[in-house]
Amino acid sequence: MKVTWLNTDPLIASARLRSLIPKKILEEQGLVWAGHDVVIAAKHGWNPLIIREACKRMVMDVCDDHFRGPLAAHYRLACGIADVVTCNSKHMQQTIRDHTGKEAIVIDDPYEDPELEPVQGEGVLWFGHSSNMKDLDTIAAEISYPLHIVNNDNYTPEVLDRALKDCRCTIIPSGKKKGKSANRAIRSIRYGKYPVCGSLPAHEELGLGLFDIKDELDEAMKCDMSEVVRHLQDKVRERFCPQKIAKDWLRVIHHG
Repeated sequence: MKVTWLNTDPLIASARLRSLIPKKILEEQGLVWAGHDVVIAAKHGWNPLIIREACKRMVMDVCDDHFRGPLAAHYRLACGIADVVTCNSKHMQQTIRDHTGKEAIVIDDPYEDPELEPVQGEGVLWFGHSSNMKDLDTIAAEISYPLHIVNNDNYTPEVLDRALKDCRCTIIPSGKKKGKSANRAIRSIRYGKYPVCGSLPAHEELGLGLFDIKDELDEAMKCDMSEVVRHLQDKVRERFCPQKIAKDWLRVIHHG
């Protein structure tokens, strides 16, 4: 099957998790190759009508809630004319249903890191796109531990790798948008670090983000969380396996 993914900037987490990783696996297995029979579109900055005209089958992948505000018209149109809509969480599935009437297919974000043994480090790490730092700002004054930040201004794979290996735990506060996946928590867990999470449906599916984030941070900084992390690693190992998730994409490509 000839397939094109539009979201392919390796500096963007959603591009790696929802395009580049499954694309690489499926191409290496000889199951898809470059072409425009199917276009898997994501995000914005492109014309949905042009994409719809250019391919036999259009898949719109939604991993953030832009159904209000200046981008709403783009997302409503793209979802409306797509043959299939995919998304990253059950909460996002409901959001898409509410705003477009389309029934999206949930495909998890895969992990992209080897599983590391839990190791005690130093300090707290926040990592992500700078546009999400407003979520951190709401609790930053309450963090009394050394805080390291990796965002798109200072990100390289090597910088984030070192920061994750060196920290004691990560902190992942949540904002108003509840459709996000747990990809940062999963990445932390794969690195053997406990993710101190804000309330988010995808976090709660893993048993995270259920308590006050400040209390969780105090516990993570003062207690050995190794056994908890190992239990979390057991949870994510199979569900978020890249090979499994590539098969989920293949089913969408062929059947929807």
